[in-house]
Amino acid sequence: MNKNKKEKFKKLLLEEKKKILKSLGINIESLKKEDGGNKEESLYNIHMADIATLMREQEKKAINATKELKILKLIDEALEKIYNDAYGVCEKCGEKIEEERLAFIPYCKLCIVCQREEDLE
Repeated sequence: MNKNKKEKFKKLLLEEKKKILKSLGINIESLKKEDGGNKEESLYNIHMADIATLMREQEKKAINATKELKILKLIDEALEKIYNDAYGVCEKCGEKIEEERLAFIPYCKLCIVCQREEDLE
């Protein structure tokens, strides 16, 4: 992969990383706002169904944050590969990953063929 293409994908990865970090910050702030100060006092005045709803929402946010953290890890690994001239190579078969795939998922580790095989397993 030539230097210009590497820079293009590096920029894509850094933009994606920035979006996720921003999203994580928003998730953390919104969790703090829902807290509303004294938990015991605020929960005492809320119906059990409302408590369950709040807990479900917090669980969803935690799941989304976990997914975003996994993607951040993949982005950092992809950036490391760019620096080590290993970016764009399938970790399973060693073939080049299609540029169209990298443009859509710049942090992917597998070519489309290996990804499909992995999904079937």
